[in-house]
Amino acid sequence: MVQCGKRIPDREHAVSVSLPTMRDVVGYEKQQPTVMRSICSGYPRFVCHWMVRKVQALLGHRVVAVRDPVAAEHLQRRTGHALESIGGLPFGALRLPDGCSAMLEQTIRYFLQHTGLQLSSRAAEDFLVQHGILAHAEPESCVHREEPEKVVLAYLARLYHAEEQQLTLFPSGMSAFYAIFDAIETIQYQHGRWEWLQIGWLYLDTSAILNRYAKETRVFGIHALDALEAYLREHHRQVACITTEILTNPLLQTADIVRLSQLCRTYDIPFVIDISMPTPVNVDVLPYADVVIESLTKFASGHADVMAGAVVMGTGSHWPAEIQSCMMKCKPYARDMHVLAHHIQDYTSRMQRINTTAELLTSYFRDHPHVQQVFGAKQKGSFAAYERVRQKDGGYGGVISVVFDRPLEDIYDHLGLLKGPSFGTVFTLCMPYVYLAHYDLVSTKDGRAQLRRHGVDPELLRISVGLEPVEEIMAAFDAVLL
Repeated sequence: MVQCGKRIPDREHAVSVSLPTMRDVVGYEKQQPTVMRSICSGYPRFVCHWMVRKVQALLGHRVVAVRDPVAAEHLQRRTGHALESIGGLPFGALRLPDGCSAMLEQTIRYFLQHTGLQLSSRAAEDFLVQHGILAHAEPESCVHREEPEKVVLAYLARLYHAEEQQLTLFPSGMSAFYAIFDAIETIQYQHGRWEWLQIGWLYLDTSAILNRYAKETRVFGIHALDALEAYLREHHRQVACITTEILTNPLLQTADIVRLSQLCRTYDIPFVIDISMPTPVNVDVLPYADVVIESLTKFASGHADVMAGAVVMGTGSHWPAEIQSCMMKCKPYARDMHVLAHHIQDYTSRMQRINTTAELLTSYFRDHPHVQQVFGAKQKGSFAAYERVRQKDGGYGGVISVVFDRPLEDIYDHLGLLKGPSFGTVFTLCMPYVYLAHYDLVSTKDGRAQLRRHGVDPELLRISVGLEPVEEIMAAFDAVLL
């Protein structure tokens, strides 16, 4: 078992962190000093990397470093404060005023968490090396080319059956979603359209961007498309966008993408889909979407040591061209692209192996007497919708969510697998998703009632299947379930 707070993987730019017991998870969420002292890294949108903190300290008192000046401008706009900009840097930096309120500091933390526009740890590392603070950067496997982003774009274009000009790379998956949100908001608000419709229970920060920055958001259940259609007949003129995930996180549900696309075309509403869970190896939704988003941090990288995201524009309506014309341009850091270009070379073959293992593991859980629920692409109510967009040779993804017949703590604390946030890794990674993503709901009576209404069990364990032999993964669960 990897000690609490250690990096997963054990590399400087790792994006996950070991939380091996539920006590550690709760301590992390409550920011308990005994747990936080052990945290040496974490998912970058939630835990500021020590190198980024070092850069900020070198720049002076109360400085926030972000990806570039464009990100700094957006931070100022979303906080509503005219913060002092620090020029002459290869990234964006803002100085907070003396006597800065706790509310402003929290607003800035939320912005960085939701949008993923924080300074890259590799950018911080290079800055520290250039200024003699570090002797050298950590040695890494990477593609040594002048334009590694072209390697990434060419690979993704083949997967998406798209032209390279339809793709744009971003520093993270959430910065990709934020850029699309900001562009559509800009376009639609001037036409008197302000309401975002969310289909299904979506990822924490996707919902947070909508709830925090959209004028109004309305949620429809993944299977409530009759209600959605009735709503659109009456209110389509106020709807700015419809967005969903395939598969949703963490319930792994699939809405009827074809029907949603038809509704969006009927009422001239942009349709945005995040496919980070199944990946373009397994599904093809570009014919139905105006915009497809993928977090390349996950399966495309596979190694949990680089952040990146992609936007892919569809071709079936006027929306992609309009959105692309006013979309925020915020490129990933070059060294991040060198690493991703190396990792992405075996993306397809990795995903195919993970698909196979995940199917075998899903069958294992479905037949297990101590498993109450199994969520995945083939679950009842979603399977037909998933099949309609599955690639000809595609599988069913590498993430499974499971609810056991006993408290999650009894399973999680003794499970001999890596445990921490993120998914899409070459190693199996387990996460008490609801506790880590929605502890504010788990920890209150009203919050738990809200989770129940959406079919989200706090005791759910999300499993990202890796490349280990399936027998090894099953044996780890056998040891705690039998």
